[in-house]
Amino acid sequence: MAMAKIFPRFAIPAAILSIALGTNTHASGIETLAQAKQLSAQTGTPILLQFYHDDCEYCDQAARDAETDASLKLAFERVVHLRLGVLQSEGAALATTYRVGDYYPVFVLTDSAGHTMSRWTGYTGVDRFIKSFNQAMSDMMTVDARVARCKASPTPKDALFLADFSTDTREYLLAREYLRLLQRLYGTALDFSYRVFTVTAEAVWTDLLPFDSLTAAADQVRA
Repeated sequence: MAMAKIFPRFAIPAAILSIALGTNTHASGIETLAQAKQLSAQTGTPILLQFYHDDCEYCDQAARDAETDASLKLAFERVVHLRLGVLQSEGAALATTYRVGDYYPVFVLTDSAGHTMSRWTGYTGVDRFIKSFNQAMSDMMTVDARVARCKASPTPKDALFLADFSTDTREYLLAREYLRLLQRLYGTALDFSYRVFTVTAEAVWTDLLPFDSLTAAADQVRA
């Protein structure tokens, strides 16, 4: 899914703020996470946090589509939708809490307490967004509960979910462990050595592992 990566700059002039993403019956007037949590608890609907950057073309496209596309408007009717600019005070703080990186937009689905259930990064159009949205809405177990379930009784579905989730949050060592678990669960039926290599490379690139770890991972792919 395409996304925009925003590199730190000495000063990013505030572009015209992106058009607000739709107005729906649940999110009308919602401007803070505290308000979103209160409305979520009252209505029994999850919260969809959307992190955007003023200098992100994909964020702008998402905003424009939400103004005109009926399917997006219907999707946002199913959640308490809160847009958060990462250059703004609460948005910046929550971007750290929810481990938002340099690529935008980032969508985080949470329960009424703000516990993450699912997330995805990037926007390339309505169809891809709706697919990701529906997939997230189909299983609203919190990540913490899924981690506990996977620890007690691991399944390929949970291991894959947590590997993908950890990769998206840039917790590459954790992602590697879930991929190794996935390999053990599948045995020789599927080979995850290349995915282990890619998250190992990211871990090396971000100074989480020494370079020789990448050499070992590459040897596994060749083997």
